[in-house]
Amino acid sequence: MRQLVGLREVRSLGGMRSLYGIIHRAEQLGRPFELVELDGGIVLGLGEPRVAESGAPGPRFHALRFGESTLGPGRWYPVVVAADWSRIAVVGYEAEDGAFSSEPAVWDIEELAYDRAPLVGALIDHDLAGARARIEAAIEMVRQGALRKIVVASWACWQPSERFSIAAAASRLKREHPHAHLYASPHWVGATPELLAKTSGSWARLEPLAGTARRGAQARLLASRKDRLEHELMVQQLIEDLAQVAKELKRPSAPLLFDAGPFVHLATPIAATLLPGLGYADLLAAIVPTAAVGGVPRPVAADLLATWEPWRGQYGGAVGVSDPSGDGEFYLSIRGATIDDGGCVRVAAGGGVVESSSVDGELAETVAKINAVAGVLGAATLYA
Repeated sequence: MRQLVGLREVRSLGGMRSLYGIIHRAEQLGRPFELVELDGGIVLGLGEPRVAESGAPGPRFHALRFGESTLGPGRWYPVVVAADWSRIAVVGYEAEDGAFSSEPAVWDIEELAYDRAPLVGALIDHDLAGARARIEAAIEMVRQGALRKIVVASWACWQPSERFSIAAAASRLKREHPHAHLYASPHWVGATPELLAKTSGSWARLEPLAGTARRGAQARLLASRKDRLEHELMVQQLIEDLAQVAKELKRPSAPLLFDAGPFVHLATPIAATLLPGLGYADLLAAIVPTAAVGGVPRPVAADLLATWEPWRGQYGGAVGVSDPSGDGEFYLSIRGATIDDGGCVRVAAGGGVVESSSVDGELAETVAKINAVAGVLGAATLYA
């Protein structure tokens, strides 16, 4: 991403603790913020955002809810923090009093971020019984030919503790999932393993994931006919959708293994050249929601999930950043938690149902993914 080229650097800081401290300070002051981790580091917007078209001088932040595929103009922030793990650069596009402070008191995140006190308390509610019923129905629909694949999701909700903060949650998630990409806002935080799409000029790259096993079970995953089918159906749907907006598609002949912390996934990187005049917004409109969170056929599965799981919201959507040059980088919004208005910390996850799926197997995978996030926050283990 080239969003900081030629812009005025007003302050330089060091250390990731400072980044978490900035987020924590924004939370304390009730100031808006938005964070997305890109390939080259983290970009954090601070201050009152404005809706901005492509003419904005700095990066624009975007988010899509599940089922949405059309990007709006994006949100532009007057202060941007760019971190590359060893150095933090703070850029002011418009000076705002109090938008950013470098007083030492800002960096008071150490106790919140690095102790082991739970960030959540008692389990309030969950949707596992509903998910079991949906998985049963999905398997039957696949076997009848109405679908080839569908990702059925579920959720669980915990009471936040007095120590809960987005900054602390982000630091813990990054520590436990070092290869994942952070995303955060005042009511949303996660560490996603999946690049949805990245563009640079006419070049595009996707890294879709489907097929899951626990760490250490790589050989079983590669040999699993069910997981290989689930993955290939997703890739075939993506190739079909990409043909509308791109050419010169390239992919490996067989899926690769992707390290996602406690899990390992099947991955098929795809490179493509966008058709003349098209950009990241056209690419997203053609592929979202992918079969990593939706299904095959894509429109049928998306419509069904909108009815079955209207609570999805930001789960299974997308987060990303675009820059003034017209490039964009977007990630699937999974492996995270939302903080509801009522104070519930909600974690959602899902698994891909195909003809050979079992109800118990899919539910176990979903619960394991929920626990992978909730456990980092200090929640007691959820059982299917």
